[in-house]
Amino acid sequence: MENKILFRELDFNEAAEFRQWARDEYSENYVPGQIMPTQPGIYHPVVNEQIEYINEKAKAASRCLHRIKRDLNTGRPDELMAFLMDCELIDLKRLARGDFDK
Repeated sequence: MENKILFRELDFNEAAEFRQWARDEYSENYVPGQIMPTQPGIYHPVVNEQIEYINEKAKAASRCLHRIKRDLNTGRPDELMAFLMDCELIDLKRLARGDFDK
């Protein structure tokens, strides 16, 4: 028999606070691009959902930074500029800050 932990239902404001906690935890204890582990059965499902979202963004940021470094190291600034021009400025600013708000 599988043990299931029941978590209470959150209202809109509580869910927002739990998501904010996950973002704060990431920004205080992880560097942009680093994966934060989920904790099913320990963290509320809303927190785990936010962590999964943050991890998706962290993976994308890591790929982006890898491509930028590669293009700079191989002397392909035209490809890098084309890539950056496709990005929205607000996304680049968020990426630079490690801000992965949902």
